Amino acid sequence: MASDYLLPCACGRTHRISSRQAGGTVACACGASLEVPTMRELDRLEPAASTTPVRQKAWGLRQGLMFLGSVIVGGGVAAGCYFSLFVMPAPQEGEVPQATLDALQPAEAWAVWGGYRRGMPRGAPPDLALLVYQRNRAQSGVHLAWMAIALGGMIAASAFLVPRAKLRPSTA
Repeated sequence: MASDYLLPCACGRTHRISSRQAGGTVACACGASLEVPTMRELDRLEPAASTTPVRQKAWGLRQGLMFLGSVIVGGGVAAGCYFSLFVMPAPQEGEVPQATLDALQPAEAWAVWGGYRRGMPRGAPPDLALLVYQRNRAQSGVHLAWMAIALGGMIAASAFLVPRAKLRPSTA
């Protein structure tokens, strides 16, 4: 890493030089040619003040809220995709075949419908009970995913309510 030093001239001016210029020459505005000391002798010169600007905080409250909202929305989208694609049973698994529905008499269909309106029948096959459980679990997961997306969107939108930070000039 190169360091900067101040090289004085007989006329009173000082010249900023870097360690890369060691052993070379520098021309002064007065016309004098100044020899830059070697690397060993540079330490005898006065070091120059750093000119690198003071770095402001890269993120403020606005950026933090936007990031948090985006992460929550992304998590909600990922959870919704997971529950919709992997947990939700395929539609054909829970559907009653059309031939079975067509074979029911109106009184039988009404009795079956009445039983399902009161809840899962006690004599329901275990695979149907598992299917209903999986579907309810997947629907709950999708609902939670939508709530996470809405919450993340509200957090990200609230970032626009935060006043912008005023830029301060660097004092370096």
